[in-house]
Amino acid sequence: MQKVDRGQLLRNANVSVAYYNLACYHELKHRIGTSAADLDRAIADFEKSIELSQDPIDDLLCALNDPDLTLVKQMKRFKDLLKRFDVNPPEAPTV
Repeated sequence: MQKVDRGQLLRNANVSVAYYNLACYHELKHRIGTSAADLDRAIADFEKSIELSQDPIDDLLCALNDPDLTLVKQMKRFKDLLKRFDVNPPEAPTV
């Protein structure tokens, strides 16, 4: 992953998945109160996973249903990614 960050490795599905999983890890770490900075790291890792993704729209749709990214999905940066890739989240059911 350090090679990716230094620009020494090209897009790769495995690296994209690794960043996605890191985003989940950092959000969960934030939820247990380890560090407030973990949520910032979570969205940064998620953005990197989308940047490296071979199918960013599919990955965004997957994230919309992922309970490990509940707080990330509430962030403006996540919503900006949805707009950028023209992905509309499903509407909440009406009662």
